[in-house]
Amino acid sequence: MVPMIDVLKMRYLYYDKSYTFAAIAREMGCDYRTVKYWVLKEDFSPEMPMPAPRPSKIDPYKPFIDNILEQDRQVRFHKQRHTSLRIFERLKKETDFDGSYSIVNRYVRNAKARLGMDPKEAYIPLIHPAGTAQCDFGEAEYIENGVSVLGRYVVLCFPQSNARFLQICPGENLECLLEGLQNIFRYIGGVPTEIWFDNASAIVKNILHDGQRDVTERFSQFQAHYGFKAVYMNPASGNEKGAVERAVAYLRNWLLVPVPSFKDFDEENRLLLEKCTGMLSNIHYKHEVPISELYADDEKAMLSLNPHDFDTARYVVCRTDKYGKLVLDSQYTYSASPAVNASTVKLRVTAREVVIYDEEGHEVVRHRRLYGPKAESMNWAPYLKFIARKPRALLNSGLFQMLPEDIQNFAKSCTNTQRGRLMQMLSDLTDKGGFDQAVRTLQVGIQFNATDPDSLKALYRRMYSDIPVLPDIDFTGTRIPQVPHIPTNTDLAMLDQALRQGGTSKHD
Repeated sequence: MVPMIDVLKMRYLYYDKSYTFAAIAREMGCDYRTVKYWVLKEDFSPEMPMPAPRPSKIDPYKPFIDNILEQDRQVRFHKQRHTSLRIFERLKKETDFDGSYSIVNRYVRNAKARLGMDPKEAYIPLIHPAGTAQCDFGEAEYIENGVSVLGRYVVLCFPQSNARFLQICPGENLECLLEGLQNIFRYIGGVPTEIWFDNASAIVKNILHDGQRDVTERFSQFQAHYGFKAVYMNPASGNEKGAVERAVAYLRNWLLVPVPSFKDFDEENRLLLEKCTGMLSNIHYKHEVPISELYADDEKAMLSLNPHDFDTARYVVCRTDKYGKLVLDSQYTYSASPAVNASTVKLRVTAREVVIYDEEGHEVVRHRRLYGPKAESMNWAPYLKFIARKPRALLNSGLFQMLPEDIQNFAKSCTNTQRGRLMQMLSDLTDKGGFDQAVRTLQVGIQFNATDPDSLKALYRRMYSDIPVLPDIDFTGTRIPQVPHIPTNTDLAMLDQALRQGGTSKHD
């Protein structure tokens, strides 16, 4: 496997320096076919990994260390700040940490670099050629389907023209960054030649001694996929990318005030991009011409858009507990299914969704991705079939507490066999249209005393299938002919006699 840093160099020599494949092979000391493969490769999306990541002893204590370092940032006299050894001593004294000093020292060194506590400085050019951009996150509230969320938004700014584009997202992680940038790339139909970033931990794993960045593998793949050059600012030096810092505040004031409220997340992001395009008609603060005229130079200088979308998801391999649950990012619990309890599962983690697959790659369940403080997402649908086989467990399960009171009362009055059939029917209806629709169908069935499987199936079709409602027939002004009354013989004595004899009557 060729390291991504070598792949980036190959593509740079070919596309920017016009080297031939053979010249690059000689320069890099590798095979001609290897160079050709990586230079012409179009899709750098990562593949789903198989091995599970190894946890570190330091993981549960990272918040403790981060809190110490955040307090140190307020201490003006640097000699009174914590050293790695002092933090190690506090961990041993104030917590139950039993790890080595080396892993503490390594994490503290990386954390200080991430928090901008490294005093090293580097020269950053302030000239902004056409086609170059700056990127940063902002924080803002939005209301999605009536629920208030303190989320984030990704801003991509072109300093040469002052063109700015925004995408809201639920958090500040690599999935949100890549998804937001890819949406903007697709919308503007091109890719900046160069993008300036800060040293967010989602991108930069470590700042090396020579000033180079140890970048995460997936961000390197994203960079190679779209071909842009990434430039990183000095720690705690937001002024070096002042254009996007100003754009973060400007777009929040003009596009996110008042607090946006919407039902469809993707549609809202599409509308925000359209509003950003409308702002291109504004007059540039310095050149006194419409921003759109200057942005035309940016468009000409941009790289062509890769026709293949990059898979922005993160793939994780982990293990469920005996209840079929798993923990992601050390603080978020997601339910999977009793069918995959105490086994290895694979996760596809996007900015807004967590999809769980079994070992063979079959989808088990989907969750909305959790953000904020420690939380749990429970999807009971996969558990219904399990409870249908063990109906005695229903009354003591968390699922029972989620059901409406009328269904709870009905379930208590059923025998175990009836509860099993009820849960099986609830499972079948959930597969058709979701747990909420299945519960509502059962409520209506209880109301009309129609809880047998056939009745519930018919009721579900009536409530949720796409059956057109025919309008009433208007008979106003219509002459309806009078039908003469024909008397009939309602005496069924002969029929009764025939049935008792087991044959037809001989009476004429």
